[in-house]
Amino acid sequence: YPVTHKLASVTVLSDTTMKADAWATALTVLGPEEGYKIAEQQELAVLFIIKSELGFVEKATPLFSEYIKVKQ
Repeated sequence: YPVTHKLASVTVLSDTTMKADAWATALTVLGPEEGYKIAEQQELAVLFIIKSELGFVEKATPLFSEYIKVKQ
């Protein structure tokens, strides 16, 4: 099925590449809103890049922001 949401990229920081890849795939499928909710609930360090009419918007979970300062 084609993707219908505006999520362009998901970056997950994790202790293993296997976990990061699995979570990135799952969160991409869920889309920006539901994916962000799950990432917060699971206390994951995630950066979402979302397409907007003016370009791209970055949205980071609190744990990701602790690792990397994201321009808001």
